[in-house]
Amino acid sequence: MEYKLRFNDDRARDAGPQFDEKLPQEELDTEFKKEFPPDPVIGSELDDAARVWKVYRKEANAYDSALLDGWSSTLDILLIFAGLFSAVATAFVIDNYYTGPPRPEWASPSYLGLRMVSILWFTSIMLSLSVAFLSILVKQWIGEYRARNLASAKSPRHWAHRHQVYSQALHAWPVGALVSLLPVILHISLFLFFAGTL
Repeated sequence: MEYKLRFNDDRARDAGPQFDEKLPQEELDTEFKKEFPPDPVIGSELDDAARVWKVYRKEANAYDSALLDGWSSTLDILLIFAGLFSAVATAFVIDNYYTGPPRPEWASPSYLGLRMVSILWFTSIMLSLSVAFLSILVKQWIGEYRARNLASAKSPRHWAHRHQVYSQALHAWPVGALVSLLPVILHISLFLFFAGTL
């Protein structure tokens, strides 16, 4: 169907020549209709294999993919940094750590300073390892969530119902807040390590 736009009023005629402009063909939803054909029978819009459930599945998968890929890449970076940082901090702690019997000179202020440094470094390592541990747990949870959502279902409607249950669980357990909190914990760990080196 072709549309024409005509300017026929007096002002347009006085201002200059009359224009006939063709508007583009209206094909905005043809791709959508090809991918998701309309339901054949009126009243079957909420049946198990209705178009709405197929559209929901596509949109939900796109949203989940973007969200989970972002979280997963953040967790990968945190795991690498936490592992490298823990190795470096452990080397400093081993050099500073003594397991022998107590010595009388440990009562002096200089040895109390060394003890404080050891406490800061041990705390730093514990926080770093906690970040690594929590990152692994969240990555496993993300993998399980993806596997459950990619599993086949009896019908698109059953898939939508199952996805809604898992999606509500994803947002009920504050995964996003935890993924945002892990870099902060790693920064605190890094600052404690630097405080011990000063």
